[in-house]
Amino acid sequence: MLEMTALHWAAEHNHWDVAELLVRHKGDVHATSMSDTSPFDSALDRSNLETLMILQVALSSAVFAVAVTVSSSFVLTAGEVFSLAGLISAGSGVGCRGDSPLVLGLF
Repeated sequence: MLEMTALHWAAEHNHWDVAELLVRHKGDVHATSMSDTSPFDSALDRSNLETLMILQVALSSAVFAVAVTVSSSFVLTAGEVFSLAGLISAGSGVGCRGDSPLVLGLF
């Protein structure tokens, strides 16, 4: 038996209502099965259009945010370039911790 998630199964068998329920309750739309396929791939292979639409919306609305904080403020003039690489700590892989959140904006 192929190891797959419930979302894979619902996508493969065109149970769009089950797929929708799983997506609403944080089903992993990026999960891959033992055959290295996603739920979207499973629905696409079987031409399950209803399920494809649900998964496409879920994939397009996935937002990933990473909080990075720094210990000092930076003000850049128009056209000035600043490397953010120095703000990332080498050990954490995600970011560094400091006193205030990093806010980037155009003023």
